[in-house]
Amino acid sequence: MALLSIFGKKKAPAAEAKGNQAAAAAPEKGSDEGAAAIGQAGTQITDADRIYAILLQLMEGQLPIQVFLGDGLIQYYTCMAAPVQAEGGHYLQQRKHLLVAPLEPPKGNEKLVTVDRIRLRFFIERTMMEAQVTFLGLSEDKKLQLSYPQQLIVASQQRAGVRVQVDIEWMPQLQLTVKYADIPAAVKCRLFNVSAGGLAFQPYLALKAPLQPDTKIAVNVTYELAPKGMVIQGIVIDSFPMDEGERCYRVRFMIDSYDMSRKVEELVAWLQRHNLRKRSHLLK
Repeated sequence: MALLSIFGKKKAPAAEAKGNQAAAAAPEKGSDEGAAAIGQAGTQITDADRIYAILLQLMEGQLPIQVFLGDGLIQYYTCMAAPVQAEGGHYLQQRKHLLVAPLEPPKGNEKLVTVDRIRLRFFIERTMMEAQVTFLGLSEDKKLQLSYPQQLIVASQQRAGVRVQVDIEWMPQLQLTVKYADIPAAVKCRLFNVSAGGLAFQPYLALKAPLQPDTKIAVNVTYELAPKGMVIQGIVIDSFPMDEGERCYRVRFMIDSYDMSRKVEELVAWLQRHNLRKRSHLLK
């Protein structure tokens, strides 16, 4: 694994920087391309075999699942229970219910029994999908038993949350490193923006081979509130050309726990506070 260090030592002219930030903040025009094999945003999947194949990927990969209870906006987290072989195959093959781990944070488990519908959200590579289910009860081993979804919906692929622009000259203590495979040496990059859903960055030196969509990376953020760093898993959504043919990459975070979601929100809030201090200073 090679290391990609992101911090701002290279100063771009003001006009150039402003144009680059606008480009990095633009909507991901190609961000739905990864869903093409399954369907575009809004596609409803009702074929029983396709639903089973997708849920099997979700279970075998132990992929994180975001859970929304009723009309609530609070995100809880879980994952499907590992397949335990029994007579007639594992539970998913019966297509009668889902088994998932208790919700995180735990207070979600108390609210679970009070709502009449539950929305699950998860990623299969770059494709974000949603399913409506209901709570059926507890299994013998204390797993949550949910109804088997009759359809899956391909959701919008855009990064969540407001994107906070990063001016590294005002945030010298902010450093990022990104690890991924198939790169021979460390590359310094410029960080453009961060949101609760992901970030955008540009390598200062052109990579020998551009990062492709679906490339999985691990982002390590070191700053005032995380002096020892915090690692966030992510996946490359797309890229677009910048100055002199260099490319900027958009990354979506693959957050797998409530604790990590909270830490990312703290980072975004910290960046917003620094931007407000910058504006206050410039107005003096």
